[in-house]
Amino acid sequence: MEKWKAVSARAGKKLNVKISFDHYRTRCHFHDRFYLAVHSSAVMSGLFGPSLSGLSANDFVLIGELERPVLDRMKAYLEI
Repeated sequence: MEKWKAVSARAGKKLNVKISFDHYRTRCHFHDRFYLAVHSSAVMSGLFGPSLSGLSANDFVLIGELERPVLDRMKAYLEI
C-alpha cells in the first residue's frame, strides 16, 4: 500500500490534484442474473444484470447484452 501512496503522491503533484486514501467497505455483493429469451424464430437473446431484490445504494451493478459465443454455450447447456 505504501508504494501506491508514493506513486499516487507523485502523480498528484504532477497533475496538480489532491489524492487521498481512505478505508472502504471490502465486502461486495454480486446480484447477477442471466435473462434469456428464445424467440419464435428459435433465435436466443439475452442480458446479464442484477436481481432486482436486495440492491442497495452501496451495490455496484453491471448490465449488458450477452454476446453470441456466450449465448451459444448457454443454449448447448439448455438443450437436451
